Order: sequence, then C-alpha cells, then structure tokens
Amino acid sequence: MDNKQATSIQNDLIYTAELAYLAGIIDGEGWIGLQKRLQKRWITYKPALRVTNTDANIINKVRQVWEVIGVDGHIYENDQDPSVTNGKQIMNIQLNKQTDILRVLLAVEPFLVGKRARAQMLIRFLTKSIDREEAYQFIRTANKKGLRESSETTREAPDSHLVEDMAQTA
Repeated sequence: MDNKQATSIQNDLIYTAELAYLAGIIDGEGWIGLQKRLQKRWITYKPALRVTNTDANIINKVRQVWEVIGVDGHIYENDQDPSVTNGKQIMNIQLNKQTDILRVLLAVEPFLVGKRARAQMLIRFLTKSIDREEAYQFIRTANKKGLRESSETTREAPDSHLVEDMAQTA
C-alpha cells in the first residue's frame, strides 16, 4: 500500500469517527423535530435539528463536523435556565434549512441509536416519501417526555403500523 492509499484510508476513518461522534451527541444532546404551524388558511411543517449544551467546546465541535459535511448551523445563546443550577449558559446550534438537515441526517443515521427512528422518519418527510401529517404525529409522539417505551422499541418506526401503534398509546 502506498502513502496515498494509507492517507485516504486514514482520512476515511477520521471522517467516520467524526460522524459517529456527531451521532452520539445528537442521540444524547440533540433534538430531531418537526413543528406544525397553523396559518390562516393552511398548515406548514418546519423540520429542525438542534443540539443543546452548556459546554461551548461541544457546540463548536458540532459546528466543525457540520462544516465538514457541508452545512453551517446557527448558534444561539440562551439566558440561563432555572433548571441549570451551576450557572452555565445554555447554547444551541441549529439547522433549519431542509437540505442541510437532510444532508446531516443521511450522514449520521447509520450511527444513531436512540434517535434513529426519528431521523429515518424526518428523512422520509424531507424526501417526500411519507405523508407530512403522519411524519409529524410520529415525531411528536417520539419526542414526548415520559414516553414509557424505549427508543429501542420504536427504532424501526418508519413502518406505518408502528406509527399507528405509537399514536394509540399516546
């Protein structure tokens, strides 16, 4: 193996490790969501991908990996949340453009564990391969706090019968 091949393999491994890291951060500190807005005469659906943390190093690392993927998130600094007792400021990095969200989700989906079903459903929404309201209801249910089912239970969620099962338990 020559140096070019070795360098290429090393770069591929680094890229894969960065995607796996990002997936872990999204699983633990991220939010994959689909918001529904009722306008006067129509309904709009707004996808979002967000990572929230009090550690600026983590937020900056997410931004660096997103830049490698080819997207640029916006960083928001929030006022201190009363639930954060250590006095640290909460930071968010968020993607709002559908093409950017799709690019990131396609890159990290193989590495996701807890939020894989939500990512798969949002990918289907963004590629228009599922009814918008069905995708919204699934993601809304999956994101509910206190949901008794584990993420492992809902991991294969893009199947429509699982979406119906989750809707019935809500």
